Amino acid sequence: MVAIFAHGEPEGSLRALDRFPWLTIGMADTSTLTPPALSAADRCDRCGAQAYVLVELNGGSTLQFCGHHWSTHESALSPQATRIINELHRLSEPAQQV
Repeated sequence: MVAIFAHGEPEGSLRALDRFPWLTIGMADTSTLTPPALSAADRCDRCGAQAYVLVELNGGSTLQFCGHHWSTHESALSPQATRIINELHRLSEPAQQV
């Protein structure tokens, strides 16, 4: 672990993660990673492309969107949603080898 100290601050006075909880150092802990909620079989309700966003509405219905259609409908649906699962970050992740 790498510690970060201000100039003149004694070593060991405060750990880096205590001072900067958003700071991650080193490898990610894969034991806490959850699998994606949406798979390649999930399709956008508007165009049929792979869905990366799942929206649950107040009445219990769900909608699935590709990135393009989510950006189009996000402002209208977000206030009405009880839950939104947004996995658009998966588009920029490197492909995993099997």
